[in-house]
Amino acid sequence: MDPAILYALLSALAYGASDFLSQIAGKYVGAWRATLYYYAIGVVALSVCIGLQPGYLQQVVAIPRSGWLISAGSGVLLLTAVLLFTQGLIKGSIAVVVPVMASYGAVTTLLASLSGEQFTQRTALGIALTIAGAAGSAVPPAGIRFVAQTSGLPWACGAALAYGTGFWLQGSAVPIMGPLLPIWTVYVTGLVVMVVLHMARLIDLSPPRSYSLMIPALAAAVLGVVAFMALNAGLSSGRVAVVVVLSSLSTAVTVVLARLLNHARMAWHQWLAIALVLIGLSLVKS
Repeated sequence: MDPAILYALLSALAYGASDFLSQIAGKYVGAWRATLYYYAIGVVALSVCIGLQPGYLQQVVAIPRSGWLISAGSGVLLLTAVLLFTQGLIKGSIAVVVPVMASYGAVTTLLASLSGEQFTQRTALGIALTIAGAAGSAVPPAGIRFVAQTSGLPWACGAALAYGTGFWLQGSAVPIMGPLLPIWTVYVTGLVVMVVLHMARLIDLSPPRSYSLMIPALAAAVLGVVAFMALNAGLSSGRVAVVVVLSSLSTAVTVVLARLLNHARMAWHQWLAIALVLIGLSLVKS
């Protein structure tokens, strides 16, 4: 299998588990604190990884200013996306928020197409089926009131736009900076923004009363770093739209985890959606 696709699927698995834990973390410690831990662990882990690479200082000096600016802009957008998504999970239902957020793959695909990335008809059809299947897998079964669960919908829509645009920018930064430095820049940018907002007393990042409440947030953060590193490794192939769309399969992973842990059965349309995903994957791979 194409390494880019393998990295994208690993990203989907890790993002799916991280998103599931993010709902728990957000309810325990709030959206801002959960995001702070997510970013702090990312900065530490990536700093160690980059520092262990031979000649990394020479690589950093050689990067043009445009690379840093693109990556920092991506960082602001992705921080916005994480906060909107976490807030949506706190206020709404996974079954509504996750599939809407997963449409960010369509946003990235549209932007990549407008910027000149070419697709075969087979690949385009595979991408469309994958997006449809990822979204359909999370539609609630009959009998569950959809309207009652849509309080997180506006947050999810905003997250989809921010994620899609942020990942598209990230795809432009990776060829310039390599797979690790753009992620590090994203995390550092987000961390600096949150610290500034905290110092200005616009948000509260003080530790929770019980440190045990931080465990889901820390676990989500570790998985998020793994997912982001896998995603950027896939983006280094240049297949931006394909990699981002396949990573959006995280929606199916998140919902399956929620269904299994809540002991709920999969509805017939969800099995059909998974079949669409498998067909879409086969078309993208071919």
